[in-house]
Amino acid sequence: MTKDIARTVKIFFETYPLQTFGKGDKLVQTEEPITSVFYIVKGLVRQSDLTPGGNAVVVNIFKPQAFFRCHQL
Repeated sequence: MTKDIARTVKIFFETYPLQTFGKGDKLVQTEEPITSVFYIVKGLVRQSDLTPGGNAVVVNIFKPQAFFRCHQL
């Protein structure tokens, strides 16, 4: 991400309240509609899915400066 883009993203997201989540907090459930975009400032977000056998599988890990979409918390 270039410095200009990083500055633009920072200015945009500063207009919204900072949200903090703890390790293990669930942010999204599969059946809920997507209504928000999150920008990660610090930490990691793990995206998991369930296999037909009911086992959790990590399908993505988002790190700082990544965007992801989810429902409104």
